[in-house]
Amino acid sequence: MSFLFLCRPWMNKILCICFGVAVFIAFLFLGIGNFYHEEDVVIRLGEGSTLYPFLSVGVLEYMKNYPNVVISTSQDSSGTSIKKLIRGDVDISGASRLPNDNDIKEAEDGGFGFDVFHVATDAVAIVVHRSKFDYVEALSKGQLRGIFFEGTINNWSEINSNLSGEINVFVRDPEVSGAATLFNKILLDEGNFEYVNDSILFNSNLEVVSSLASDPNGIAYIPLFFVNNKIKAISYINDNVSVYPTIENIMDFSYPLTRKMYLIVRNSSGERVGNFVDFMLSPQEQRMIKERGFVPAINIE
Repeated sequence: MSFLFLCRPWMNKILCICFGVAVFIAFLFLGIGNFYHEEDVVIRLGEGSTLYPFLSVGVLEYMKNYPNVVISTSQDSSGTSIKKLIRGDVDISGASRLPNDNDIKEAEDGGFGFDVFHVATDAVAIVVHRSKFDYVEALSKGQLRGIFFEGTINNWSEINSNLSGEINVFVRDPEVSGAATLFNKILLDEGNFEYVNDSILFNSNLEVVSSLASDPNGIAYIPLFFVNNKIKAISYINDNVSVYPTIENIMDFSYPLTRKMYLIVRNSSGERVGNFVDFMLSPQEQRMIKERGFVPAINIE
């Protein structure tokens, strides 16, 4: 009796392990553990980080309206999202830039093209630390080129005589960042870019915001949505006119760093993908996009 009593805890463990293995095998063979039902329609969506604030809401609303549809999402940079679409890893790419020449060639090599849908409009803001609120109101194209690319402006005293300190330049990689693609295009007039040698490269907009909030000498560009009360968006001087990224200036594109955001699909995509695109372009979802702080792609007045 004493021997059985001593062994009982070990026997219980063995029985539990055996039971767990049996249940796991049953899940595999019987499909009990499968997340999707056979009748579910699955759509894979790659969300560029700038589009996430409204696409994430649109996904939930779509699945609520269409219970037999499951949308799996991944939050990526615009470039990564487009690459996933080319590889066939996603069905829809949400991106803040158009497919570039390399993307188009890869798609053609794969035997397909792209269908592109304008879903919203946003802006890229030039941002500085909150300590600069009263000293840096606007910068011109020439000043920004001198700071980010040419290295001819490297101290805040060259912007405002009341300031001092070396300018810390925060940047993103235009190969993956739609914001960087637009910023470089506007500043360099389609020319080849090379940031100043001591610029700091970040992998995400959130990293830029966090670092700039703690660095009084930093300057960066980020999607307008990410601006908070710890950093300041400044005006862009265009043709001697100072233009701030207001909703009105974004709508009429008078703010130069304005960009469209897109849903991109393969031109061979079927009805299941097209239905979601149509849903995001509906007046209801365009109002939601406006409520999230973006400019809708269609007139919803």
